[in-house]
Amino acid sequence: MTTPDEMNTMQRWLDNIRGALRLIRDQATELNHSFGLPTHANAEFVAAIDSLIALDQYRRRQIGWAAQNPYDSLAFKEFKRREKSNHRTVLEYLGRLRETAHSSRRADIVQRLDATILAMASIPRREKELYRARRDWGRRIVADTRGAYSLGAANQIEGIARSGGQSLRLHLEHISTERYATHQLSGILQAGQRAAISQHFGTAVCDEYACYAMTEAYRLLPGTLVTVVAFAEVHVGLVIGPVNHPESVHVDAWTPRRSVTGSDSYGMKDIETGRVLYQGIADGRDLREEARSYIHPLPDLPPTVPSITVREAVHLVHRLAEHDPEILENIFHVTRGSDGCNSDSGPDDIPAEGHTLSVEAFTAHAGNEFLIESQEEQGIYLDAARVSEKTLAASMRTASLPSGTPSQPMDTAVTSGEEAVCYVPRHDAHRR
Repeated sequence: MTTPDEMNTMQRWLDNIRGALRLIRDQATELNHSFGLPTHANAEFVAAIDSLIALDQYRRRQIGWAAQNPYDSLAFKEFKRREKSNHRTVLEYLGRLRETAHSSRRADIVQRLDATILAMASIPRREKELYRARRDWGRRIVADTRGAYSLGAANQIEGIARSGGQSLRLHLEHISTERYATHQLSGILQAGQRAAISQHFGTAVCDEYACYAMTEAYRLLPGTLVTVVAFAEVHVGLVIGPVNHPESVHVDAWTPRRSVTGSDSYGMKDIETGRVLYQGIADGRDLREEARSYIHPLPDLPPTVPSITVREAVHLVHRLAEHDPEILENIFHVTRGSDGCNSDSGPDDIPAEGHTLSVEAFTAHAGNEFLIESQEEQGIYLDAARVSEKTLAASMRTASLPSGTPSQPMDTAVTSGEEAVCYVPRHDAHRR
């Protein structure tokens, strides 16, 4: 496995070559003039490399900036779409300059251009190598994070069923109240505090999963930029490396599948409206241990209880929602992922399709610029989403019955290989 120091060196190399693009442009333009070459070829080169410079500048803004300026959003999309062709244009032009320098017996210029061409040509390969190295670490961090939460996600209906409803109850009664924090911390220590409290209770939602993953990255990857990001105010995940860069990985321990993906796993909507929650350069510290000084004594955990069926879990959720209707907007059924390859399950040169989402979240993301399921599955899940309100009504009729009263059959939408229950209407959930 690539070491953190090696990955930091790889990142510095990429940062340096991207930062040198302006110098490359100016030196090549000067050579074009000194060789007496036509200006139109240089103009095409300048336009291409200026686009690469602009794309790098947009990426350095990270996330959440485009909503304020529609022009920036459109420009970023266009620069990103033309990145490969612009890169090719730059290399072809530098190659022609090298041929001219060679014909002119300018060995010094040939040597300099050879180094520049080699560096420019290796950018995509080096981005992919660093991405793969971070992906390996991301998978380890996902495994560690999932291992910290024995009861699973508190807001996934499958996890609620497996824990006998304990995961949801513990989260509502203890974790979400934030009553165990002795001080309202900020920044990375707050992430450590949230991770330590949720770890004790063995369950979490996406926010705490991301915070725990951040504490693991802080401990394991010194020198690496790590960021907890809210994507389009629907989901929270961790980014290892510069946000919105191709060499970085999106780590999502909350979702059962497609848990480590590339930057293309979230769409333009996320870049426009997402926001950074916590960010820092990892330094080897144990943030959870540091944060324990700011946590009240935590209670002993109740005994584990037997699992229940998904149907029973749905009824439990609706009974709890009688006192807090917002619960319905934050519980998810995770659909199976498509069988297509992505950056987590197949060849890295195939763009990520994104992580698996609930029916309702899929509906909300239907206009996004990435595929969540295959075309066939999209039809299945959208059909299921259309009947979700009918299902909700059926659920509510049975959820309030006294204990022991036989329930009427409930509408279900079944996907291959697992029970799938649509139990909430379309919503604008703020977190998972």
